[in-house]
Amino acid sequence: MERVVFLVEESGERIACLLNPETFVVRRRAGVRARRSVSGQLSGAAMADDPLIFTGGGSTELELDLLFDVSLMPIDAGVYTEDVRDLTAPLTGLAENLIGSEGYGRPPLVRFIWGRSWNVPGVITAVAERLEDFTPEGAPQRSWIRLRLARVTDGPPEPVPVLQPQLPDDMPAVLEPLEPEALV
Repeated sequence: MERVVFLVEESGERIACLLNPETFVVRRRAGVRARRSVSGQLSGAAMADDPLIFTGGGSTELELDLLFDVSLMPIDAGVYTEDVRDLTAPLTGLAENLIGSEGYGRPPLVRFIWGRSWNVPGVITAVAERLEDFTPEGAPQRSWIRLRLARVTDGPPEPVPVLQPQLPDDMPAVLEPLEPEALV
């Protein structure tokens, strides 16, 4: 079976996992939220359930538990390390914001690829790493990573147009300042 790979869209970098996920959860949230008013959530004594607003869309999230262990590295891999963080750093770094060409920070767009069944574009929204099996020098040799990926639409986000107000034809583009007498 093919191993899980994360492909960074912008750079083409492939970040391979040592083993396939221990657990794998797909979570889908529908585009539904509780109806609210200015004073808070709507409710009533006779209501069994809160009224809902159907907003459309929704979100899909993948959650993976991954194991990395330096003792499981193939001998012919050509890479040896006693610190498992050398293997996990590229993966945990995917949750860091990068400054894009737009000038604001965001995590990189990645593709979760697992065999022929899974090819999901998304961003890593959370990473938790539990370290175990320490050397006498304090280097961890085993890591359990829990990773969350939020699915995004394929391709870069569309820019949001900034609408400029349209002035009537008979209104001057630059308004003249009022005289102090006109303010009285």
